[in-house]
Amino acid sequence: RRMIEEPHKLVEGLKIILRLFDNAMGILAVEDNKPDCIKILKDLTKDEKRILVKELKTKYPQGAERQLIFAVTDRAINSGMLPADAGCIVDNVDTIVAIYHAVMDGKPLMERIVTVTGDCVRNPRNYKVHIGMNYHDLLEASGNFTKKPAKIISGGPMMGFAVFQLDI
Repeated sequence: RRMIEEPHKLVEGLKIILRLFDNAMGILAVEDNKPDCIKILKDLTKDEKRILVKELKTKYPQGAERQLIFAVTDRAINSGMLPADAGCIVDNVDTIVAIYHAVMDGKPLMERIVTVTGDCVRNPRNYKVHIGMNYHDLLEASGNFTKKPAKIISGGPMMGFAVFQLDI
């Protein structure tokens, strides 16, 4: 939702980060099942030489750092490496927008957007929650479960990330 509702804050936050790295390229990675989002971001960045919007195949898992870096840069990272070892930094959309608010508005990070979804969730939706909110309170806000889930997964499909390729 952030990429659709506040794309300018995402792009401006990315530009703020890029000011820290003279030779970096900012790559906004978005799965191809979000064409409206891709169009908005491409329109906003069409004149930005250091920002690229890259459409990724919709698949799971894709949002973990190693998979994302490989999908965006073709650089493989083994379990003993860090993203920086491949010349990359990965941030999610919410973090980049938080950087925008910190620099432009002087606003500290106090809340995050969290999605609660799945077959067993009574009222699946996105929630803006305070940092530190526990899962029990979040599930209660979503109406709890309709039945006992087989498993609960913290994290999920890739929605939007920026990969900074540092050694271009």
